[in-house]
Amino acid sequence: MLQLCDGKPPPLWFPKQQSVWVQAINYISPADLKGGQSPHCFAFPPLHLFWGTSEQNQRMYYYHLLVLWKEISSCAKGNLQGLMTEEWRSILGNTYWKSMWPRLNPSDVGSSNFDPTQFWIKGGPLFFGDKSSAKVASGLDMSSVLFCHFEVEIDVADDIEV
Repeated sequence: MLQLCDGKPPPLWFPKQQSVWVQAINYISPADLKGGQSPHCFAFPPLHLFWGTSEQNQRMYYYHLLVLWKEISSCAKGNLQGLMTEEWRSILGNTYWKSMWPRLNPSDVGSSNFDPTQFWIKGGPLFFGDKSSAKVASGLDMSSVLFCHFEVEIDVADDIEV
C-alpha cells in the first residue's frame, strides 16, 4: 500500500479503504497501471494538503477550493497538465496569487494591494493556462458560486454543512 511520506493519518471522517480495491490488487498488478503523466502531478488538489496544515490554512485552502471549483473541474477535463503538490499548495494558499499581482510601488497611484477576496483577478498561467489567464486578467470572472447560487465567502469555509 502506498504511504504518503509527508502527510498525517487521515481524519476520522475520511472513508476507509473499500474492499473492492483490496480484491482488485489480487487481479491487477499495480505496475501495469500507467498514467499519462508523472505520478506526482494531480488534476485535483491532493487531500493530504488539508490534513497536515494549520486551521487557518485549512480554512483558506477550502475557501480557494470553493471559489475555484468550477475552474478546477474544467482544468481536470481539459488538457492542462496536473500540478505538483507544492504548486497546489501555493494555489490553494495565497503564494501563487500574490506573485501574479504587481508589486505595490508607493509612487504609482494606480497600483493596488493584493485583494484576498478576489485573489484570482490578475490571472495565473500555471493554473488557468495561457489563454484563460489572459482572459481572466482582462476581466473574466472565474469565481464559482455555491449550489444555492450565493457567492462563496471566507466564512463558508467554517460551515460544516457546506
